[in-house]
Order: sequence, then C-alpha cells, then structure tokens
Amino acid sequence: MSTDPTLIDETGPAPARAPMIDLTKAHGAARAYLVHCDRDGTGELSAASVRAVTDPVRGIGATGIIRLVLSSVLGKSGPAWFVSAVSPSGGPAVVSTGVLRVAAAYLHTSGEVSAGEGDTIALLSDAGRHYVTYRDGQYGITVGAWRGLGGTKTLDEGFNATVAVSGLDEPRPGLQLDVGATHTIVALESADELAGLDLSAPTRVEPATDGTGSLAFVVPLGERDVEVIGAGGAVTGSERIGAAQVRLATADGAELLGDDYAAAAATVAVRHWLGAEAAAEWVVLTPGGSQRVIVHPSRSVEVAEEIVFPATIAWKAQPAQPVQQA
Repeated sequence: MSTDPTLIDETGPAPARAPMIDLTKAHGAARAYLVHCDRDGTGELSAASVRAVTDPVRGIGATGIIRLVLSSVLGKSGPAWFVSAVSPSGGPAVVSTGVLRVAAAYLHTSGEVSAGEGDTIALLSDAGRHYVTYRDGQYGITVGAWRGLGGTKTLDEGFNATVAVSGLDEPRPGLQLDVGATHTIVALESADELAGLDLSAPTRVEPATDGTGSLAFVVPLGERDVEVIGAGGAVTGSERIGAAQVRLATADGAELLGDDYAAAAATVAVRHWLGAEAAAEWVVLTPGGSQRVIVHPSRSVEVAEEIVFPATIAWKAQPAQPVQQA
C-alpha cells in the first residue's frame, strides 16, 4: 500500500468511528453476564456487536448482555430502572431470576440505587415489576411457591416417582414437586455416589414430566446453628442453617451448572424428608456455585447468591440502527 501523502484524499469526511461503551462483567452461580448501563437508552447494540462481544474467543465471553435503561426515558412508570436481556445470538432473551439478581447487584454496588440490609430493590421489565432483596451481601429473589403433586398422601409418603440414571445400579425413588415447573428430586447417600453419576446419558423418569423441569440429585450435608449478628455487631441469637450438595440435569442427558427453580425444589424436598423441625434456610452447592435457599412459611421460596463484578471493559461496539418510521 502506498503511503505517498499526495495520494491521500483529505477533502472528504472522516470515516465514522464506532463508539466505545463500558461493559461490566458479572459472575453469579453458573452465569457470566455483561452489564450495559445505558441510562439514556441511546446505546442499544447491534446483533453483530452482541455476537462479537459475547464470543469467548473473539470477544469477552458471556451468557448474554443485560441492558439497564432509566424507565422514564422509555416513557414507563414504576421502578426507576428497566431491565432487558440479549442472548449471545443477538436476539432478545428472557429476563430470568439470574438476570434480575445481576441487574440489582450492579445498580446497588455502582450507587445507582441504595439498599440497606433486608431492603428490596425494585426493577421493571416487559414482564412487570420485580423485587430483589439484599441480605448478607447476597441478592435474593422469590421464584414462586412450591406445590406438591399427588396430594397430601403422596407428600406424607415422601416419594411419587422412580428415576433410573447411569451410575446407579438400580432405580431410585424420587419426589416430584412443582416450583415453576415439575422437578424430580432424588436423595443419595454420599458425595461419592453423587460424583459417580453420568448425567450426560438420558435418564428415565416415571411418571414422565413435560420436560420443562429439571432433575436434582441431592446429598444432604447436615444442619448447624449459627450466630446472628445484629446491626451493632453484637450476637442477637442463633438460627439453624442446612447444607446440601446438588447436581442438576435434564432428562434427555444434559447436565446443568445451575437452575434456581430446581435448587429451590431440591431444598423443599430435603426439608420435607427431614421433617417439620428442618432448617428453613439452606446453602445449596452446585457445580455452578453456591446459593442460599430460604423456604418461607407461606411456601414461597427465595434463592439468593453473591454477585461478583471482576472488571469493566471498554468495548468498541456498533450500535443498532434506528428503526425508520414509515
């Protein structure tokens, strides 16, 4: 290529440069998002930019992009911030409980919203209003109320399903519960037994579910009393907390790093098997990370986790083209 300055045309307009935007990496249990705080709503990214930045080789890598816009800019009433999500393909994604936790954590840690211990952070999405609770450095959201299948008699018996999975020498009894979908929970005796499961192979569940729920294989690790520290730093009492190790999968042979609803169902099942005196709060350990699950007396279940923001990256991105009005 010639570098002769006489051959360079400096009379025309300079080529447009793609703007730089800040994207903040967010890590939760089994999730890695990029948060785009687009206060005035002018920085919507093109599908090509989304695909590039979420690519783990060419870009930063992420499960998707979470976009935060002031609701007033969009002409929406209610909570101050509107949340939307984009999948790595560049298309719209469901604003899941994981997305909402990350959105609330970002707004809280960045100072865009204030929340003290036990306070809720209100958010708005196309699905309506959402409330995320800040407690003990974690962000929790209610995933709904649990419901037993088959009536009181089935719950009293403790099992209503049979599960055959690769890695176990015979089918095991399971309990099917509805928490957003029908999940099947199987109790195992040890962490070694849990580790020996081959969840890449299809699992046979009887009765079969509609496929929207997950399988949860759980090993209860016990319960213990922990001290409760008040606002002044003094011990104000104690509470009982349980712990369980869980692996999650779909029936057709795909292991899941995490699933809020299945983790909630697994916790409800363990509490049911242990009896009325079982702890209401549990630490659930999955391959994707640790979550805190609280089963409330109303049967609603809250799933909470810590959100970590390791870095903010300036990315040269092509904005989406504005829609032309007819």
